[in-house]
Amino acid sequence: MSQVNMWTYDTANGGNNNGIIEANEMQSAIDNESDLIVSPLTTITTTVRIDLDQSFSHNIDWNGSILSFTGNIIALQVDKRGSGATVTVMRDLTIDGNLSGQHGVKAYSKCEFYNVDVIDIKPTSDGANGYQTLVYNEASSYGNWVFEGCDVIGVSAELTNNGSVAGSGGNANGWLLQTEAIPTTQTTVTVRDSNITNIYGEDACSIFTHDRTAKGGANTLLDYEIDNVTITGWERRAIKGFNGGITYRNMTVYVDDVANATSTTERIFMSLGSGSSSAEVYDLKMLNCDFIGRVSGAMDSRIIVASCSGIEISNCTFTNGVDLLFTYNGSYPYPIDNVSICNTSFGTGSIIDDYSVTYAGNDVITLDTDNSYADGIGTTVKVSSAYWQQLDLSCPPEVGSSPGIGGGNSSPNALKNETSGMLIAN
Repeated sequence: MSQVNMWTYDTANGGNNNGIIEANEMQSAIDNESDLIVSPLTTITTTVRIDLDQSFSHNIDWNGSILSFTGNIIALQVDKRGSGATVTVMRDLTIDGNLSGQHGVKAYSKCEFYNVDVIDIKPTSDGANGYQTLVYNEASSYGNWVFEGCDVIGVSAELTNNGSVAGSGGNANGWLLQTEAIPTTQTTVTVRDSNITNIYGEDACSIFTHDRTAKGGANTLLDYEIDNVTITGWERRAIKGFNGGITYRNMTVYVDDVANATSTTERIFMSLGSGSSSAEVYDLKMLNCDFIGRVSGAMDSRIIVASCSGIEISNCTFTNGVDLLFTYNGSYPYPIDNVSICNTSFGTGSIIDDYSVTYAGNDVITLDTDNSYADGIGTTVKVSSAYWQQLDLSCPPEVGSSPGIGGGNSSPNALKNETSGMLIAN
């Protein structure tokens, strides 16, 4: 089946590409056609949500276009629940919130997105997400969700500037990856080859993976893969991983400019394990990742692992004072267990420590003899010697390399500057 150009639904102009099409006509094209293409470098403007809730799969080539939206709305919502094994595929789009808008993409069913960027989200009320995915135990969720080259640049939800992290007004996420039900068929959600930058708010997070089933999401048929992602320009947390079965691979996280942050007192690199209704968390992996702290300034550069087991850290670097800390979340009574740290480098000022912690027993943390410690192992490892041991784990080097600064796809602003000035109005 050949692709249908969306302009054919511009009935007011006889299907001619005159640069203007009504939003309801664009929605009509999506309602009726499974395979669509948009004329190159089109600018699309809307103040209403675009829905992909039809009972069939979609393949949409946006052809380098910009979807420009305003108002406290979701720009694109994908919800094909109840429609069987459908998938929504789209590519080459920039979703621009124009410093308004609430969510760029909200997906209730399986997607494959390639180079679909979200930029400049800043609602006038409530929290904000660049991307939000919700996995369910039903056919439209099963299989592989893929988001490749999908940058999120600029999500801000700071409204009150009152220093509190409790209110939803400061809740901003670059990616919010939620588990609503554990699927009974193997399902993997992958975010790869992307930049996430400038995520600000009193309770902001670049990537929040959240199991809402109270089962922890591990030892199940659901996995999350974060691969070749660069995170910078963030407030409060770079990553919250309240979910099991997560692999962070080839990832770079670093602290740079804090000019847009509302607070410099809590900028945690990662908070992993049990928390926010997620319990019994198992199977967390950090493979070939670089964690780079701030050279100067009061920054809380911690990676915190709480009440979970099955933690693998391999071929990683901790530099500029980034610490690895283990703790116990009193709301989720599960001890730290089965930790391996292999072929990993801890730079000057970085430590391995714990606080308010419960361990499953002695020697639950295994340190590879190939690890390196700039300050020496005796200074770096502050955990009681009863709970760690040093062994030759002989772990192989991780395939691939860290993305470094500037990973992901082309600049959305550069794409903006290349647009032809064509207009799709609502």
